[in-house]
Amino acid sequence: MESFWELAFNEPMTDGSIAVIGILLGLVSGIVGYLLVSRPAAMRALRVERSQAYLQLEIASIDTFRFRAEYAYAIQWSLTGSNPKRLNTGMLAEQVDQYYFQCLNLFEVASRFRKAKIIAPEIYASWVAWFFEALEVRYFRENWQDNYHDNYTRELQRIFDGGIALFEHYGLRNYNSGSEENDHPDDIKEKLQAARDAFYRHVAWVVPCAMIGEWLAQSDQSSSDDRLAHRFYRRRHKLSSPQTDIDMIADKA
Repeated sequence: MESFWELAFNEPMTDGSIAVIGILLGLVSGIVGYLLVSRPAAMRALRVERSQAYLQLEIASIDTFRFRAEYAYAIQWSLTGSNPKRLNTGMLAEQVDQYYFQCLNLFEVASRFRKAKIIAPEIYASWVAWFFEALEVRYFRENWQDNYHDNYTRELQRIFDGGIALFEHYGLRNYNSGSEENDHPDDIKEKLQAARDAFYRHVAWVVPCAMIGEWLAQSDQSSSDDRLAHRFYRRRHKLSSPQTDIDMIADKA
């Protein structure tokens, strides 16, 4: 009876052909073993590595919160301008800047992790909320361009350039979180909500991550204003409109 080798290749079996068959079977066995064992193990290892990376980011964020608590006086000074202890304002500014540098470092890593799909959209949304909290502070907005902007990636620059443009667009240039100087609180509340909605859409366009753009409930008016604000932003920065443009996301809301 003819062997498989003789039937397939019309050649008699030899010691060399037996060796070749052994090599082929070994390769097939190795591939099957990788698919059944090694690949799942590698995927599990990758998931563990990503989880550990995000855990380190969370630990770093806790350290930043501790820094804020330690220098609460300086943070309060940046919000209100109040300095009853008459401390050196240059020193206070350095402490506040250090806090925002730490925040921005974390924001940059969080955005990279989202693009790499290390963190899910709903987790990234909690970071976007922190982005917006920074924008609500006038000190941050006033110092972004001169003191912070150039230290970060183009992506993070676009996120906060657009955020500040939105505050200007919604008439919130002088708004300051926690300040008693804010006029017409009801009107400001509506403007802040509109700016927040637009900012989430803006981040969704920059990263991109469509789910972030849909994270907050949108009103018809804010959707219309979003498109206007982002057209202004693109003209200002001479940006083209990619397929993930914020306008397209807004139209689907």
